[in-house]
Amino acid sequence: MNEDCLVYEMLYPYPIGRVWQALTSAEALAEWLMPNNFAPVLGHRFTFQTAPRGEWDGVVECQVVALDPPRCVAYSWRGGSPAFDTLVTFTLTALNEQTQLRLEHSGFAAAGEAGLHARDLLGRGWRSHILQKSLPALLARLARQA
Repeated sequence: MNEDCLVYEMLYPYPIGRVWQALTSAEALAEWLMPNNFAPVLGHRFTFQTAPRGEWDGVVECQVVALDPPRCVAYSWRGGSPAFDTLVTFTLTALNEQTQLRLEHSGFAAAGEAGLHARDLLGRGWRSHILQKSLPALLARLARQA
């Protein structure tokens, strides 16, 4: 982590197609991240919606800005109080029947103190809960259904 960017890498014991599905299906994203109206279409505008917390209304406005199936999906991320723009990029690398996921969430420094505070809060969530618990649980469920 630096002032502007969070970077996390995880290795999941699932093929790249399964991890890609978890990153690009609205239903899957709702299970491990937040309810949404995502579509894997370049330029698509969508929102994540969760319960409001404090001054934050629980809405994150996004737009798909990069799409290279099954290797990369990136979207703008505008949320918080005050709202400011960041960028979330997921990059996948196939390693035999495993997949390395790299998450980069950048653009915090431009928002000053509010951005750095959001970086710290989001960093804790990405690292401790989302990438280590929620996403692996969904991937395991998808594997059982296959």
